Amino acid sequence: MVISLKRARNRLHVKLEDRARLAFINKDYALALRAAQGAVRCRPDCSHGRILLGDVLCALGMEAAALKAYHQARRLAPERSEPYWAISSIHLLAGRWRDALRYLDLAKQRLKRGDGPLYEWIAEDRAVALLKLGRVEEALDSVRWGLKRRPKQARLLELRAELKTRGRPRLQLVVDPTRDGSRAR
Repeated sequence: MVISLKRARNRLHVKLEDRARLAFINKDYALALRAAQGAVRCRPDCSHGRILLGDVLCALGMEAAALKAYHQARRLAPERSEPYWAISSIHLLAGRWRDALRYLDLAKQRLKRGDGPLYEWIAEDRAVALLKLGRVEEALDSVRWGLKRRPKQARLLELRAELKTRGRPRLQLVVDPTRDGSRAR
């Protein structure tokens, strides 16, 4: 039985990606990096490998290199939401809320049926970015949008409760100088 070179590369690519994921989960980032780089060398046209490489680089604290890998994945698969969400995560880590929001909106536009947890992650990250920008109502809308698609997600339910509490005006104690006491306003 003769296996074509392309098929052999694909098999090796899958094995290396699996090895990189397992090493990443086990926090063996050096092995994960070597395996992810090998997967990218085997199939430079695969966006999944680039995203995995970016995840490993991010875990190693190499955000600029991770961002580059994520942008390469975006160019390879512009119709997919995952590369845009990955790019937004770097901006969130750096506190660049507007940039993160821009890529989260692009990711949201590209969501497809079957993207599963991306709905939740995008809704949560959008809410965080909007909250950091002081846009509480929009943050709450983002959580509501996520809950429509993933209604039983505990993190979104917690975030909704937290945002409802933040959005509610709280009683403020004001001292009335004409009276001898304070009253709630």
